[in-house]
Amino acid sequence: MNSKERVKATLKHKLLDRIAIFDFFDEITLINWRQQAHLANVEPVDYFDFDLDFRVENSSKDKFKPLSLNGPFQQLASDKGLQKALIDFTREPRHTKSFFKNSLDNIFSNYEKHKPAIDGIWLCEDIAYNNGLYFSVDTYKHQLFDFHNEISLYFKDKGIPVIFHCDGDVEKLIPFLIKANFSGIHPLQESCNPNIMRIKKDTGSAITFIGAIGLGRIMGLHDDIFDRISELKHDGNYIFCFDGPLPQDTEFKMYEDLITKIENVGAYQ
Repeated sequence: MNSKERVKATLKHKLLDRIAIFDFFDEITLINWRQQAHLANVEPVDYFDFDLDFRVENSSKDKFKPLSLNGPFQQLASDKGLQKALIDFTREPRHTKSFFKNSLDNIFSNYEKHKPAIDGIWLCEDIAYNNGLYFSVDTYKHQLFDFHNEISLYFKDKGIPVIFHCDGDVEKLIPFLIKANFSGIHPLQESCNPNIMRIKKDTGSAITFIGAIGLGRIMGLHDDIFDRISELKHDGNYIFCFDGPLPQDTEFKMYEDLITKIENVGAYQ
């Protein structure tokens, strides 16, 4: 089973050989590693043989290639700034919905430009912080849910899975992401989502969980990382990555050994 097959099987909740693996890195981390004579003339995705490759145009045909796009609210925040976007979102719903409708055109047109090369959509939509959503669940339901549902259904009709990226506490959002037909959610930051293991058990195979491993575990603060992975991979709907970019003090050899162990722990056969 190659990387593309592995990720697709995970997102469709089918049988697979092992969990898919990838990670993000702080730029300074990669600079440090290369100064230490690691990763010479090679990218981490190739060296560690990650399953997801965000280099849409220049990656191996065997990798799962997601196209990263900003969601409706993310486009609004990029256009106006987060504070003004939140004010408009709550005080000017009609204007905001008009903006969101136009944002869908941006998403769909970007897909059309890249569609021969991609396998999925990585929808960036940061609508939460450490203690919950930026707005009430009711506000989300009435002003943003329908647009999210339209996005996922548009791509579902084309056989393209959509992964929802949102930092912060997203526990109350997960039932709506399932209802909106998203295939996966990332990064499920461990410190912000203390009930994520229970929620995963409750939701079964309804959505793929991606991440949910705190960066503190890589620094030796926790020794149960493999137990957590074993629990997360239950039902087959889990993709491993840490819940944030790897920091600059990450030791290369330690991380290399860790990825090898995770491949073994993440095996289903």
